[in-house]
Amino acid sequence: MEQRRLSFKKFIMKISFYLVTLTVLLALYTSCLSENSSVNWTINEIQSQYSGVIIDKYSKRDNDMYTHLKVKNSLNNEVVSFIPQPDIMKNAEIGDSIFKPKDENVLYLIKTNREKKSFFFIRIAKWKRKHKNFPEAWKNKWLSSSLYDTIN
Repeated sequence: MEQRRLSFKKFIMKISFYLVTLTVLLALYTSCLSENSSVNWTINEIQSQYSGVIIDKYSKRDNDMYTHLKVKNSLNNEVVSFIPQPDIMKNAEIGDSIFKPKDENVLYLIKTNREKKSFFFIRIAKWKRKHKNFPEAWKNKWLSSSLYDTIN
């Protein structure tokens, strides 16, 4: 009887060990996937191109500051929505034009009075610049867009 209890305890300890190990491995795997998708999202955003007129500023939550811009894209007449950097939101108004060149991390805001302002389209975290999937040609471009990044 005592022998059975010890065997059962060993069995439970082994199962517990395997479950903990599996959980840790799954967490690491998920973390790697998340990191890759975040870097890929950044690359896709930089590769995107916009050109058009701002037709709306809005938030998806009631009683919240504007977080999204809706732009009628002059390249293909599509209406696109995106979430710009806060600096862009502060300066953008309905009727202003935007131009975001392909493969550049810059967005130009052309005010209705023809004043032209430029902004970083997205902030690039330093760890993303160091990531193996981040394009080599971009690793040292737009360095100021990482200026306020505290994560190395």
